[in-house]
Amino acid sequence: MTDLADDLTSMAVIDAFKWWVNNDFEFLQRTEVLDATGQRTDNEVGRMDLSTFRDIADAYGVSRNVPGSPKDDVAGKILKKLSSPEMSASLLGSMCARKDKLVEFTRANAISVIYKETGRSVNRELASALSKITWFLRPEDWTVFDRYVGVAVLRRIGSGTMQMESFYDRLAPDFKEVSAAVSKAVVRHGFHPFLTNRIIDKFLFCHGLGMFDKKLRSHGKMTDSFVRASTQNDKLQRTSVKLHRSSLVASKLALGKHVSERLDGLAEEIRPILSAVSWTEPTPALGGR
Repeated sequence: MTDLADDLTSMAVIDAFKWWVNNDFEFLQRTEVLDATGQRTDNEVGRMDLSTFRDIADAYGVSRNVPGSPKDDVAGKILKKLSSPEMSASLLGSMCARKDKLVEFTRANAISVIYKETGRSVNRELASALSKITWFLRPEDWTVFDRYVGVAVLRRIGSGTMQMESFYDRLAPDFKEVSAAVSKAVVRHGFHPFLTNRIIDKFLFCHGLGMFDKKLRSHGKMTDSFVRASTQNDKLQRTSVKLHRSSLVASKLALGKHVSERLDGLAEEIRPILSAVSWTEPTPALGGR
């Protein structure tokens, strides 16, 4: 089958696998978390050079928040601090302990970004960027944070450390159990276990993407309007989700029948697991806007 079921789990599975083959597998090899054959190495925490840091930031769309220079001083300083024994040890902790240390690190290492368009200087906390960078140093028991997954879980807009704290606090009680159940299915269908948390991320991402509705404003431009009370059916009808699904249908077609059918089987098996978790239920917003 090359069709893509019209549900967010199927989209998440294809999207995660697409990122896995295009980016994530290679990056995990470059950080020496995986060896040349794709096996987990003995390095509890991976190693990262500046080139890999930059490539991950570019791939995940967060490079704009880490300005470069002839010597790449900003990224180099952040990476040096991130590679300290203290930070490396923090990546071995529980999700909440790891989150606490990352929030502390992010706040202590906010950077000043001058945007060329306006010349305005803004202090930015690299919450999303560092959650993603550190996943490639220690993928176990962790998922990434960004604007969309935060919205999906918290029903409020935000991308800074306060949103990040609440996001991980909400996930933490169920994350290990859900991840373990999904991982068994991932391995059973012949995929790498590290694909597990990428699927969870993409599941949350698709839910968050569907909470923004494109509206035509009076000045003639399209803008994203946040809709807190969004059911899964509402999300599937949103323009951004439909466009994303179309792209994934094309990706699935390129994978061929054998891989596509295995991914279909995986999606079918984990759908009830992800649907049973309360993370994306349409509950009232958890504080804030």
